[in-house]
Amino acid sequence: MFASPSVYTQLAVLCYGLFGVVMARRYPARMGYAVLPVIAIPLLLALPFSIRNNLDSLVPLYSVELGIYALISATALMRVSNANQKLCSNLLMHGCITLLFSLYLTDNSLTVALSLQVTSLLSSARRLAVSVPDWIVKLAVGVIVLRLTIAPFDINTATNNALGDFWIFVTYPLVLIAFAIGYRFAPAALQKWLVGAQLHVGALLLSTATCLFLTGSVLSWPLRLPTAILLSANWLVLAGVYLWRAQSAGSASSLYKIYGGLLTGIALAFQFGLLIMHNPFLSQGVLPISNTALWLVLLWLVPGALIAVISRYAKAVSLLRRSLLVIASAFSILFINGAIRLCYQKNDIALSLPTGQTELYTYSAVWLIIAALFLVAGYQRRHVIISRVGLTLLLAVICKVFLIDTGQLEGLLRALSFLGLGGSLVALGWLFQRINAAATSSSPTSG
Repeated sequence: MFASPSVYTQLAVLCYGLFGVVMARRYPARMGYAVLPVIAIPLLLALPFSIRNNLDSLVPLYSVELGIYALISATALMRVSNANQKLCSNLLMHGCITLLFSLYLTDNSLTVALSLQVTSLLSSARRLAVSVPDWIVKLAVGVIVLRLTIAPFDINTATNNALGDFWIFVTYPLVLIAFAIGYRFAPAALQKWLVGAQLHVGALLLSTATCLFLTGSVLSWPLRLPTAILLSANWLVLAGVYLWRAQSAGSASSLYKIYGGLLTGIALAFQFGLLIMHNPFLSQGVLPISNTALWLVLLWLVPGALIAVISRYAKAVSLLRRSLLVIASAFSILFINGAIRLCYQKNDIALSLPTGQTELYTYSAVWLIIAALFLVAGYQRRHVIISRVGLTLLLAVICKVFLIDTGQLEGLLRALSFLGLGGSLVALGWLFQRINAAATSSSPTSG
């Protein structure tokens, strides 16, 4: 304890602490003196451990010193009447306890301890009628959320944990409980921040739990294809929750929108990469053979539905909303065609596999039904966009039937099929004119 730099650190801590206490008692209105021990004691005691890693022998000594400083701060907290001095005593006590935790705890246990410290800080501030600066709590909550976000990608988190990958069912719920308790004692401005933290931690629990049950492991780097599929879907879920929360978040609304937009962009980038590099239509064996239908749902149907929901929160930017709807429609088309092909190909949907005539007819029948549903919905709601989508699908189905499905016909039957195509196009044009005329007379909704 008398070796350099340990002895200098302890002397500096003692001098700064005594100087701050004496001057704060003499000049209680000048908060700078009371703040000095709050900053100097934890930082100086943490300094030797931050610059040297072979100081394990000093841990018991520093633990005793931190405990003494925390006890002195707790005693001062109960005796002083000045609001500034109460606040500084409260912060110093929790700072010493936090540093004490960091000497013995690591990884998830330290994260849980930090979350409990935030709850303790808020509860003591409420009980003693002390106003804690918002930025301190926000910084602490941000550090906790960041640690929880990075933890699943750290392979040492599971290997150094007695629970293995099941640590997620202990750490995340405990942090959620701590934030929920802290919410009861926090002022209104911090309550919104804590709600956002709970949403994020809940999304992390959902993401890691689904990855664990469907792939056998929590998130790890480099990402495997099933993990990337789940991760992009979960990011879209979290983006939707953030954008929904932005509607009632008040001053924090812009922050939620930024996070929601950022997560949506990252998820779409993931999906674009999967579509280019791991498209199950272009190569065989991309999706897991077991539960191929489930992975097809997670790859295209779930992201398409989530993007359609997210587009509702982009009403202010018409181009962005329409772009998201187009992307959602593309995902829906991929899923419907993939599901039909999977019914005939069993475990794979690669286009290199042989395609039978019955499968071709099934595509036409399914899309004909979908086109009819769009036309009926557009007519009943007097919605031009829906009607035009239905007409476009109907035109595509008609062209496919006569150009592809009947491609094996010859002679008179082939000629009759082209005559039928011409008649269908004429009928389609007449139907399109009727819908436009009805839309113009009734002033339909066009967005």
